[in-house]
Amino acid sequence: MQAALLAVAPILTGTALLLVGNGVFSTFLALRMSLEGFATGSIGLVVASYSVGFLAGCRFAPRLIRRVGHIRAFAVLAGATCAFTLLYPFAISTIPWVALRALNGAAAAGMFMITESWLTHRTRANERGRVLAVYTIVNKLAFGGGQFLLGLADPAGQLLFMVPAIAYALSLLPVALTVETAPPIQDSRRMPLAELYRASPLGVVGVLLAGFIGSSISGLAPVFAQQIGLSPVGVGQFVAVLTVGGLVLMWPIGWLSDRFDRRLVLLTTAILMALTTIGLAVAWSWSIISLYVLIALFGGLSGAIYPICVAHTNDFIERSQVVSVSGSLLLLWSVGATAGPLAASPLMDAFGPSALFWLAATFSMSLALFTSYRRRKRVGRPVSDQSPFVAEAAITPEASPLDPRADRRQDAAV
Repeated sequence: MQAALLAVAPILTGTALLLVGNGVFSTFLALRMSLEGFATGSIGLVVASYSVGFLAGCRFAPRLIRRVGHIRAFAVLAGATCAFTLLYPFAISTIPWVALRALNGAAAAGMFMITESWLTHRTRANERGRVLAVYTIVNKLAFGGGQFLLGLADPAGQLLFMVPAIAYALSLLPVALTVETAPPIQDSRRMPLAELYRASPLGVVGVLLAGFIGSSISGLAPVFAQQIGLSPVGVGQFVAVLTVGGLVLMWPIGWLSDRFDRRLVLLTTAILMALTTIGLAVAWSWSIISLYVLIALFGGLSGAIYPICVAHTNDFIERSQVVSVSGSLLLLWSVGATAGPLAASPLMDAFGPSALFWLAATFSMSLALFTSYRRRKRVGRPVSDQSPFVAEAAITPEASPLDPRADRRQDAAV
């Protein structure tokens, strides 16, 4: 395990720096738009454009990687991301920022694909689950840690455009300096959505709603926090607590899903998530402590939905289909992640900041009702036959072969 982590340490370090930049910039950008007087609907459009760009990047980045190789492609994309980030202050308007945010998303997709293909090909079969867990921890901690950089400067100034740009520029250094040979990137496979729905209706609907709920909250949480009167540092803390909550609770909930009927665990999680979001809709008028406790709980509950749905879907497919199914589920998650901010932001404009959480509560209860319906419709797998829960983040299809449930060759990675 130690040797595997040393082999991928440069790319993990580069990705951590990338995520620190993403963490501070995504929160700062939403906060800055609110300070600039953008309508909440416009903020949602900019937030959603990142997911659109990310989807496009997953489609086109492999061509760049094959053409120039992993290391050069990472350097190109990190440099481009740095440049895109520094362009925002030159055109403070919705349309330019939608375009720039989409470009940010496309470049990020390419860098994550490079990271994940590198991890996949440098990891032995019996180390995949642990390496995936380390990657998930790095994702959460780096993104959450980036929130604390918001306190470095006034968000109304220019410095906070430079801070993430520096992180993006630094992210290419450990990758460019590595002496490891980068692996070839593989074509991503996806199961047709109609076939996937026939295999697991609950998995398809659950992943779609997980993207919708999670992205609407994470993308617009800074706007909510700013509108209820938190300082810029408080906004960063609010988003950091949301992120770390997702890391802390994912494993305990996953442990339960391996030992009880997985659909019952999903149903309970969805109901608790609905109750938590209802609490969040009114908690800001109680105390800051109650607000932080509830947002941490929401982060943990919502962060567990995606991997539980993936594990449930894997209960009903062949082992050889795990990789292609993961690619399809990630596509569905991205569709939900695009739609979430677009739906939530106009409601916040019309009904105030609490509308963000009332919407999340509505869709959480919808997930609970659909889960209850599916429990009556089809007999679940015996607990002993359930596919194991794997803690994972929804990133790109290149991480799918890291899933220890995948039917992959067992020989050592070179």
